Amino acid sequence: NEICRKFRDKTASVLIKDRVVLEIKKQLANSNSSIKEIVYSLNFNDPANFNKFFKSSTGVSPSQFREEHYK
Repeated sequence: NEICRKFRDKTASVLIKDRVVLEIKKQLANSNSSIKEIVYSLNFNDPANFNKFFKSSTGVSPSQFREEHYK
């Protein structure tokens, strides 16, 4: 945590969360996989927890993000 704060001004957990959100966005935008397939490929145990995690991080649900990306 000290090193992360020193170089990135964020905690390690925030950096990990940001990286997971980035990976979710990449898969939603560039994959034809269903959201449920993405959930399990990223080792989330429950689609509801995945949706809650993504929405709290981005302000939109995974389906809304995908829909907006394809406009």
